[in-house]
Amino acid sequence: MLNILHSSAGAGKTHALVKRYILLALGTERTQAYRQVLALTFTNKAAEEMRERVLTYLDELASGKHAHSRIQDLLGALESVHGVTAEQAQARAGAVHIHMLHHWSDVAITTIDAFIRRVVRPFARDLRLDQDLRMSTDQDHYHAEAVRRLLELAGDGPALTDLLLAACEQLVEDEQGWSPAPPFLELCTQLEDERAIAHLETLRQLGAGTFLRVRERLAREVRTFKDELRALGREAIDLLDGAGIHQKDLAQGGRGPYALFMKLAHLKDDVPPINRYVEKVQESGEWCSGSASPDACAAIRALVPRLTELMHRIRATYGGPLRSHHLRSALLGDLMPTGALHELDRQLQEVKEEDHIVFFQDLTRRVAALVTDEPAPFIYERLGQRYRHFLIDEFQDTSVLQWRSLLPLIENALGEGGEVLLVGDAKQAIYRWRNGEVRQFIELPDLHDKERIARGAELAAALKAADRPIPPLIRNHRSGKAIIAFNNRLFTDLRTTLPERYRKVFDDVAQEPCAAGEGMIFCTLVPTDLKGHDRDVFEQQRILDIVREALEDGYAPGDIAVLTRSGAQGRIAAQTLTAAGWSVVSPDGLKLANDHAVMAVVGTLRHLHDGSEETAARALQSWALTRGQGDTGDAVLRPEARPALPSERLRALLGDGPHNSPGATLLDHVLAIILALDLDPATDMFLTALLDMAEECMTEYGHDPGAFLDQWDRDDGARGVNIPESRRAIRVMTIHRSKGLQFPVVIVPFSDMHVRGGSRQERLWVAPGEVVPELPYALVRANKHAELAHLPELQEEEDLRHLDAIDLLYVAFTRPEVRLYILLRETSKDPLVQGTIRQWKEHVALNGADVPIGARDQRTGKEQGAWNRSGIDLALTVQGPRRTIIRRTAPDAWDPADPAPLVRHGQLVHALLARVRTIDDLDPALRSEHSRGKLDQGTMDELLVSLRALLGRDDVHPFFAVGVEVFNESTLIAANGNAMRPDRIVHDGGNWRILDIKTGSPRASHIEQVKAYRELLSGIVHAPVHGALLYVRSGELIDA
Repeated sequence: MLNILHSSAGAGKTHALVKRYILLALGTERTQAYRQVLALTFTNKAAEEMRERVLTYLDELASGKHAHSRIQDLLGALESVHGVTAEQAQARAGAVHIHMLHHWSDVAITTIDAFIRRVVRPFARDLRLDQDLRMSTDQDHYHAEAVRRLLELAGDGPALTDLLLAACEQLVEDEQGWSPAPPFLELCTQLEDERAIAHLETLRQLGAGTFLRVRERLAREVRTFKDELRALGREAIDLLDGAGIHQKDLAQGGRGPYALFMKLAHLKDDVPPINRYVEKVQESGEWCSGSASPDACAAIRALVPRLTELMHRIRATYGGPLRSHHLRSALLGDLMPTGALHELDRQLQEVKEEDHIVFFQDLTRRVAALVTDEPAPFIYERLGQRYRHFLIDEFQDTSVLQWRSLLPLIENALGEGGEVLLVGDAKQAIYRWRNGEVRQFIELPDLHDKERIARGAELAAALKAADRPIPPLIRNHRSGKAIIAFNNRLFTDLRTTLPERYRKVFDDVAQEPCAAGEGMIFCTLVPTDLKGHDRDVFEQQRILDIVREALEDGYAPGDIAVLTRSGAQGRIAAQTLTAAGWSVVSPDGLKLANDHAVMAVVGTLRHLHDGSEETAARALQSWALTRGQGDTGDAVLRPEARPALPSERLRALLGDGPHNSPGATLLDHVLAIILALDLDPATDMFLTALLDMAEECMTEYGHDPGAFLDQWDRDDGARGVNIPESRRAIRVMTIHRSKGLQFPVVIVPFSDMHVRGGSRQERLWVAPGEVVPELPYALVRANKHAELAHLPELQEEEDLRHLDAIDLLYVAFTRPEVRLYILLRETSKDPLVQGTIRQWKEHVALNGADVPIGARDQRTGKEQGAWNRSGIDLALTVQGPRRTIIRRTAPDAWDPADPAPLVRHGQLVHALLARVRTIDDLDPALRSEHSRGKLDQGTMDELLVSLRALLGRDDVHPFFAVGVEVFNESTLIAANGNAMRPDRIVHDGGNWRILDIKTGSPRASHIEQVKAYRELLSGIVHAPVHGALLYVRSGELIDA
């Protein structure tokens, strides 16, 4: 049975998924039935939430806590679907709950990506994948390396060389420079685009010679077409000049036929359109202007037959031939780089193989091919598990290859009487840029693009036969009544801006409210007379005013979320808020590259590596900005402003600090720079993250600063710091990141979703047809030539962009629980903004501009005071940033690089023992830490002696003896779902032992902790368990 569930925002789709999962798990007396259910989500967070919900529901069912409406709903479904009574459900839930906790790895609730990786493992050899392969997201680096190698092949083979030379020639003709590297880098994205796979496979069959011949013919035809138009234009102008007719004599003057003839006679690139003024002259038959003399009019009337004939010839050329001309011009732009895509792909694969890495798209592509070729039973045999039921969440964001990878398994499940639930909302499909294909969900139960799927018609028929329609989820449990009513009206109206075939996405947009609160919406119209900087200041000040209003009404900063279309807009909002003194949590604002102290350290390291004056100047500028000395920082970039060179000033600042001493690690070097610049890593989370990055790079690439700088350049400083959410920090994020989240107060300061136009760099695959019969598909840039060629592929892309924009707005406007604030520019041409303005003005006409939609209720009681009772002064003003006072003195013996040596030593020993299974593993573990730069030779030798003596003691040796079964840091799950992780479990025949290793001083709580471990393990293995505590600092072993 196939069910397709359409779930609007806040409608409880997670409950629906968990409900179906538990129905399948408890609908039979078999306790292990849940093992045959595979639930797939879009994100790790969603998978974690679903797992937690499953355990919570089972626990509440098993413990008899049936009062909650969600449990009542579940019990009703169990009885109506499976005839299971409440008593039976309680007993089954208890048994399944315990079984799950003891066999947690069998609970198949995961992401689609994780499932793909799981399928890959048993088929690694079949797929020709190295078992040591690493996953990499560093695509830009590998793309750049592949392009570099491709260009180095110039001269090795005549066909490829001619192709690369032709690419350079085309760039020069298009006035885009001469280097072919940029267009090839842009085209590399096609190698990762699932929509391009089939087209690339088709083009692999064509040689370089085919592309060169096509280019030569297309260029010739473009020249011929332009020559014909120039000849017509010159003929008309010569005719008029010969009769002494000037522009002012001809009707419509500089806007009419004379201007058209002149533009054609001097045609370069853009073919001028036949505008309405030319049309008017032709329709009226009146070619004389009102200011023409009688003699001029007589001469013009004598020429009208000839001029009319020329216009007919021009019109004939402007018909089908003009469209073909624009298509040829569009094709020429990227024809040569497209012809080299196959060789570029080959170079990319070689680079990845050398580094033993794969991109995730590689795995998805290979699994899709695998499941197409292999029967489902064989795949399940390799996996070691057979799934009979499938639950797939966020189906609207599933990619083509992900769906095709699952189709054969789903067909098998439906054929064996299993259940398949596909849950999604096409109104929230905002990940098309990440290969999400919303049309797959829109067209269900049919298969989108089934002509390109192996056995597509057969699979589509199976889905249609198994489909059992179910009602959509339309009750909103998230937002207040006013917000729901506003969105119902707005998106019903905006639905009409969509093309007919996509309007059904918003057919069921209207929701019913469930929340008790009224909610509030307030729109701010940006004055039309404000432009540029003044408009930006107005919008930024309005953000601050809204935040202050929400706080005055009892909301905490952590209740407020600012949602933006792009990361750049988010940075503007975050900077506005932080400049006004508020704490902000922003994924884009917490990048290392945005921190002046980090950039000062990296810039200094770069200067010490390359010695250039430019890197020294930039390092000094960043350092000056950390001191609030913007002018000083700018001055170092002007040599005339200072007597010394930037490099001399920087070295004077550093003193005798950082230098490459023998034996110094990369981490030592970076830390020395930090300290020399008088920065404090102990109090700066960005510098701490930089040190972590240096340590990781040191482990993987060694101690060369150049390798670290290369890695930094690869990442482009995109690495960030993760801090926990706080009630004291306003959240700023993109709409994409906000999906699946909800907030009491939402601010949407930039509501223009950029519907029309799109990026001129975007490329589309088109079918050239009879214009280029040699190419079944070709890649064109979405530019003016493509638009004028009236390509159906371009129109489809524009329609999908418009759907993307409405979906983005829908996601943003459905995040709030209580309040939604929107800023709207009346000058915007975005139809979505104009539609929102219409809705707001209808309200204003009845209620006034200062009255919100809904009610401005204040938060009271616990909600109001919970966040500001900590004793921290959270009084907020907009006059300026709050000053932070930092103590910069420390005891003489305190080392910032090692502030707690005893703690560090204990943690080091603890980590070492976690890697030691038997006493024989001690030496290799120590040498591994030494080779990674974490231990010097002296410390390694000392630890080897002391730890050998410790582990060889009669009382400690049984825990590290050769031949025993050891479980290091294995998780034990209690019946209530709590997890415990003893440091070491040892099984020796019939004896079970637990050893917990501590780095501090003995405490009574440690003994209680080990007792809890013993009781839990004893209940699992049904045998006595001996427990002990080992204190590494003193070497004391205590029974517990």
